[in-house]
Amino acid sequence: MNCFGEEEHDKLNVKLFSSALHPFDLRPFFLRAEDKKGSVITLATICNHKRKDMLPFLAERWDGPISIAYHLKNGPKLESEIQELKEMYQGNIALKKRASIHLVVDNHPLQLNLWRNIARLYSSSPSVLIVDVEFVPDLDLHSYVKRNWDKMEKMMKNKVAFVLPAYEFVDEFDLNVEIPETKSELLELVEQNQARMFHSYWYHGQGHTNHQKWETTTEMYSIETYHFKYEPYLIYPQTAPFCDERFVGYGSNKCACVYELVVAGYDLKVLPESFVIHRPHGEYALTPEEQEKRNNENLMNIKTLRKYMEDMEAKYGSIILKKDKPAS
Repeated sequence: MNCFGEEEHDKLNVKLFSSALHPFDLRPFFLRAEDKKGSVITLATICNHKRKDMLPFLAERWDGPISIAYHLKNGPKLESEIQELKEMYQGNIALKKRASIHLVVDNHPLQLNLWRNIARLYSSSPSVLIVDVEFVPDLDLHSYVKRNWDKMEKMMKNKVAFVLPAYEFVDEFDLNVEIPETKSELLELVEQNQARMFHSYWYHGQGHTNHQKWETTTEMYSIETYHFKYEPYLIYPQTAPFCDERFVGYGSNKCACVYELVVAGYDLKVLPESFVIHRPHGEYALTPEEQEKRNNENLMNIKTLRKYMEDMEAKYGSIILKKDKPAS
């Protein structure tokens, strides 16, 4: 039963997301999953209208609850895009069964951490996996967490977050590629040089997971090295800190989420059989103007990250890799 009226919801949302840009129109459970059973884990993701076609496959792949923060720009196309979203949702059995969509409408630039927080907040499971909508987990992940929940829950209560190695296809524009369902299928693709660590050109993003070790082990292991730009995909408890919402546009937002976990004392452990893989989506090349805008956002967010790291060190009384901070 909903105990809040519309005005109370508005006031609650302003409080919950007080560090985010305003105003924005948040409509929790704009579309609500039919399956009310719940689970020990929810997959939380963020999506915009350009990426909506990736949602049905994700819902068919993940056999558990899904919480989606869905962003639309406020403008002349809003009502038609809402109608397209409804038609896609109602036309897919898996989406209707498992996915709840929380609509975010505004004219602001990207606020990725705000959207991640919304998707997480409106999930009811004791743990959450936050992934970008272009990523899908191995087919068994939801069942794996349920089977191992007693052990994983105890570890999370002792401040453990679980890392999922991230992979991509070497041919990132092959839209007809078959997505591996198991670790053994993924390793075949790696052996054939058809799959590799996600964004292998940027080691600090995913490299500290140690993909080579994961590919040969059957045991869980701890992350041995860390850099403030490390941004793995994680399973962690709902008691963990939320992502900081001060980041606007591209750059530094996801690694900031991980940084607070590390400073707060969380140990990052890699699950031995589980992974996520980036689905090709035929991304178009950026225009020179778009690339310049993205570069400027990255520069701005590096400055924001530096101040954020100082704030987190003051908050927790911890200093992590002082020598590796963003340059002043």
